[in-house]
Amino acid sequence: MVSLASAQGNHRLAPVGGRTTLVGGTGLVYANDSAAAFLNPATVVRIESGRLAFAVSFYQLTLAKAPRWYQPGAIDRATFGDVPSEGASTHNTDIDGLPGNLCLYLPIADIKVFAREASEELRARRARLGLCLANVERGSYTFNEESYAQAGPFGVSRQASSVRQTFSRFVIGPTYSMYIDNALAVGASLHFNRTSVRRSIGNTSTLYGSGAAISSVLSNAARGDAHAVSATIGATYRIGSRQTVAAVIEVPSVHLFGSGGMSNFSHFDGPGGSGTSSVAASGSFATQTPWRFALGTGIAGAWGSAELNVSFHTPVGEAYRADLEGRSYEARGPSSADRSASLALSARSRGAVNIGIGGEYFFSPGLSVLAGLGTDISAVPRGALGRDAFTYFSADTHRAFTSFGVGSHGTGGDLLLGGELAYGWGEQLATNAYVLPPRVEATRLTQIQVMFVLAGSTSLRNITRAVQDVGHAIEPKGTKKPAPPTR
Repeated sequence: MVSLASAQGNHRLAPVGGRTTLVGGTGLVYANDSAAAFLNPATVVRIESGRLAFAVSFYQLTLAKAPRWYQPGAIDRATFGDVPSEGASTHNTDIDGLPGNLCLYLPIADIKVFAREASEELRARRARLGLCLANVERGSYTFNEESYAQAGPFGVSRQASSVRQTFSRFVIGPTYSMYIDNALAVGASLHFNRTSVRRSIGNTSTLYGSGAAISSVLSNAARGDAHAVSATIGATYRIGSRQTVAAVIEVPSVHLFGSGGMSNFSHFDGPGGSGTSSVAASGSFATQTPWRFALGTGIAGAWGSAELNVSFHTPVGEAYRADLEGRSYEARGPSSADRSASLALSARSRGAVNIGIGGEYFFSPGLSVLAGLGTDISAVPRGALGRDAFTYFSADTHRAFTSFGVGSHGTGGDLLLGGELAYGWGEQLATNAYVLPPRVEATRLTQIQVMFVLAGSTSLRNITRAVQDVGHAIEPKGTKKPAPPTR
C-alpha cells in the first residue's frame, strides 16, 4: 500500500516483490519473488531452493493537488467576512524512498532441524521453507506551506500549515509450501505484525486590517503501535499443461499488545474573546486486518505467463480501537476547567474489491518485458474523515495504476527494472482555520504517483562463489600457502 492513504484503509500489498509490482500487483498463481509468502504461500514451491529474493530500491514521486486545502469546510462569514475561495488550492511534490525487503527460501531437507525427518518422498515434492521480513503496507504524506495569503475588503488573511503522517505494517515470519501431487500445491504463512501510525497536523492563522484582528493555532497529533499475529493459507492447481488456478484465505489478525496516544490543542483570539482547548491522552491501541479471499487464474508457456487476480477484503467492525486516559483543559474568557478525559476511539472499515491483470513475455531466455494494471480501493467508510479531531484515519483515497518493466535473467540471478504509474482520488485531513475554534476537516485531493522499481534475486550459491572470487582476486600473486609442519 504505497498510497497516500494507506492507514488501515488500503489493502493492496505494498511493493514487496519487484516482479509482482511490475505485473500489476498480480502473483496469486505465478509469484516467484518476496511477495509469494504474502500473496499466496503455495507459490513458494515455484522458487528455486536457496534463493535469496530482494527488492533493492523503490523510489516514489508523488504530485498531489487539493483544490480547497486552506478552506476545507464552511467559512464562518459572520466572523471572518467574505473570504474568497480563489487561491485556496495547493500543489505538493514529494519524493520518498520506500523500504526494501528480504526473503530466503530453502528446501526443507537443507535445514538440520528437519533433516532426520525429511523423507525421499518429501524431497521429491520439493517442499520449501521460507523466512521473510517486509513492509507489506506503507503510506506517507508530508506537506509544509507558509506562503498562503489573501487580501480584500475583509482584510488580510495569512496561514501556515503543515502535515506529517505515516503508516506502516512490518511483518516477519516463516512460510511452508509443498506439492501434494504433480498438480496441487499448498502453503501457509504465519507472520508477526507490527503496525505503526503517526500523524501531526499544525496550522497558524491570522486575519487583520478590517475590524478586530483574529488569530488561531491548531495542533493535532496521533500515535499508535500495535502488535499482532496473522496467518495465510493458499493453494494452486494446474489444469492441463497451460492453465493454473489459485485460491487464498487470510484470517483476521489476532491482537497481542499495543499502545497509543492522541492530542488536540487549539487557541484563538477574536472579536468575541479568546478560547483555549487542550486534550492529551494515552493508553492501549489495537488494529485488525480483515478476512481476505482471493482467486486467480493464469496461463503459461514458453513465451511467458499471464494471470488475472481478484481479491475481496471483508468489512471490519473495529479496524482500530484505542482506549485512552488523560486530561482536558477548556478556557473561555475568565472561566476555565481542568478535568480528566477518557477516549474510547474505534472505527469500522468497509469491504473492498481489487482486480489485477498482468503478464511477462520472454523475447529470449535472458530478456523479458513485464506489464500490468490494477486497482487499490480504499476501505475507509465514506464520510468518516473530519467528524471529529480524534480519529486514526487520515485520508480516504482510491487508486488505479499501470506498470511496465524489463527483466534480465541468467544463471547468476534475475534483475528487474521498471516503474508504476498511479492516479489517486479521495479526501485528506486538513485544517479549517475560518471557524472558531479551528478544527480538522476533510478536503478533496487528487494525486499522481510515479514509482521506480529496481529488484531481483540470486542464490546463496552465487553469493558464496562471488565471495570466494573476491578472496582469490585480492590474494597477492605468487603467495603460497605455508607447508604443514612435519613431525
